Amino acid sequence: MLRNFDLDNLKVILLASPGFSATSLREHILTQATLQGLTPVLKAKSKFLVVHCSTGHLHSLNEVLKSEEVKVKLADTKFARESRAVDDFYKMIGVDELRAYYGPKHVTRAVEAGAVGTLLISDSLFRLRVL
Repeated sequence: MLRNFDLDNLKVILLASPGFSATSLREHILTQATLQGLTPVLKAKSKFLVVHCSTGHLHSLNEVLKSEEVKVKLADTKFARESRAVDDFYKMIGVDELRAYYGPKHVTRAVEAGAVGTLLISDSLFRLRVL
């Protein structure tokens, strides 16, 4: 953990699982931190958030990220702002699907016309254009 994460700058350390695996992992991490005298981990104790999810499959990640306790912890983060933008997009599409543009040419025209409130770009497209 100490090698891969800057615990001082993390807002939350999210552990999620069905059953008691996440709780057991949290206890193990804190026990080892105590035994080894890992002060940064012990100082980050309050950042550990254990959340229950229905399965251990990847699709449960959405369930975890939508839980109220996670939303509260992540309320003022970039993740929360991006999640709200995507949620707003899906709501808008549900009402009027003709308001969304997907191709680069259509999006460019919409931006030039001043018709874009929020521009959402997929990570793969963004990386492709930047490189």
